[in-house]
Amino acid sequence: GVPATLAGMAASIATFGVVNLLLSRYAIHTGLSVELLSRRMFGAVGSLLAPALFAATALYYGVFEGSIVAVALQEYFGGDIRLWYLLCTVYMIPVVIGGVAAWLDKLNGILLPFYLVGMVAVVVAATVQQGYPTGWLTATVASGPLPGWLTAYLVYMGVWVLMMYTFDYARLGRRADAGFHGTVTFGWVFYALTFGVNGLVGLYLLGAWDIAGTETGVVEAVVGSLGFAGVLLIIVSQTRINSANFYLASTNLQVFVHRALRLDVPRPVWVVVTAVLAYLLM
Repeated sequence: GVPATLAGMAASIATFGVVNLLLSRYAIHTGLSVELLSRRMFGAVGSLLAPALFAATALYYGVFEGSIVAVALQEYFGGDIRLWYLLCTVYMIPVVIGGVAAWLDKLNGILLPFYLVGMVAVVVAATVQQGYPTGWLTATVASGPLPGWLTAYLVYMGVWVLMMYTFDYARLGRRADAGFHGTVTFGWVFYALTFGVNGLVGLYLLGAWDIAGTETGVVEAVVGSLGFAGVLLIIVSQTRINSANFYLASTNLQVFVHRALRLDVPRPVWVVVTAVLAYLLM
């Protein structure tokens, strides 16, 4: 139910805020990556385990987030989903091949205003078309074996891997900015927007369109509300997160192969490998 979900969101925002505050400050002050931290803690095994786990998880999310774009494109244009999968993996290659320090951060900065405007527009459009969904904030469902808020909190624990993302990005920050990054960039402010605001918008759209709470359900609601503009909104939102997924999958694949096989393969090659693996898994 919605009240329990909101409580789970709040608990997750608090947890992510505290842990990422500590992780980001440590990463900034030490300059360590996830792989180097793991090696310091667990020795040679750690230097293999962390990048392998991180690469696999980032690749999984890359598959998932890219699939959302493909579903949106098929929802609007029709056609073979496999072709949309191909497009969604191929266009990520030039996006991340230059690395985060080159222009990836600038791309995400440019896309952010479009994303924010799009989120407002999709709520307005859904309300105009469907009317205000009375009672959407109080909707409940039959309770399971655990309290609803705890179930929601446990679901959000499934993305605790984002804390590894925090570590690999925060290490690039300046020490003078550690306080800001710990609170805003990687801390509770970021997760209040990511989990809280986005979650509220998703719940509202599902209520307005009376659609089941799934990722494809949200896609249907967004495309139904804004049409082609909704497709663009999904592309913008998913490109922002998938750039991180592809970047970290490729860098950690590179590190893992170097540690395991002593092969020095340039990262652009691993970007292409990541795209190929993502397409095959899709």
